Amino acid sequence: MEKVDSLEFALDFEINGTILYLKLAKKTKNILIKQLFYSLASQEIDHAKRVDEIYEMVKENKEWEVLGERNLSSIEITLKDFFRKAKKINLKRDIENLSGYKIAMEMEEKGYNA
Repeated sequence: MEKVDSLEFALDFEINGTILYLKLAKKTKNILIKQLFYSLASQEIDHAKRVDEIYEMVKENKEWEVLGERNLSSIEITLKDFFRKAKKINLKRDIENLSGYKIAMEMEEKGYNA
């Protein structure tokens, strides 16, 4: 796959992820889970912006910075906050979200493996 094709694929993937997480957030009744899905959607938007910036640079044959280690701080903060709040409520009773969790995890796994 060429750079441009790869970047187009990545951009489409991030957009589809955003849409998926927004749909899952809309579907759930649990405010904590809703917030988690909105946070994931927001992160996908940030990823899409970065991919789009790189895409434009590649199209114009400009150099683009190589990404070093991923900045996981926002993801770590989100997950720590999620688990801190999760301790206060019984997530087991909210079984309706199980399929949403699985879909979200599969989506993230596809993104890392693409």
